[in-house]
Amino acid sequence: MAHYLQAIRRPFADLSLLITFSFLSFFPVINLVILGYLLDIIAGPLGDLPEPDQILRLFVRGARGFAIAITFFFLPAVVFFLFGSLAAVLVFVISVPGLLYSLTVLACEKSLESALSLRTLAFAYKSSYVSQLFLALVVTFSIMVFLLFIPLIGWVSVLFAPGVTLATLLGDLKEEF
Repeated sequence: MAHYLQAIRRPFADLSLLITFSFLSFFPVINLVILGYLLDIIAGPLGDLPEPDQILRLFVRGARGFAIAITFFFLPAVVFFLFGSLAAVLVFVISVPGLLYSLTVLACEKSLESALSLRTLAFAYKSSYVSQLFLALVVTFSIMVFLLFIPLIGWVSVLFAPGVTLATLLGDLKEEF
């Protein structure tokens, strides 16, 4: 997990890709293609960004990732309707390690079954993984806040650039565990 600086620089390695995907990230259906691309980043080696080829393949990968996200967001939604927003926020925060590790498993193994298995969920809550994930999220949110202070380009890339950084760090985490 010593690749923080490389993960922070990685979204800016290809400025045309950064600007294009940053603008496209605001369109709902195209988000699935971008999510599929982020899954490719998780699964790929640390280094150059992968080529965003085969848009249909990226869309299908993104749709699978979205299905996992819906699975993990279902419980906080139910808790919100039953107990209110504070309880839902608590349940959401507790579900983040499971969601991100399941997306990592989906990116690497390409199977919804393995991404949602009990073995995957049990691993997601190991203290060593959660502590490294916490550091990755702090770095990601720091980049997000920094980008908010850069007019226009920073505002547009506030979703995609931190996503690439987090995907890079998740890919790095998978190598450690």
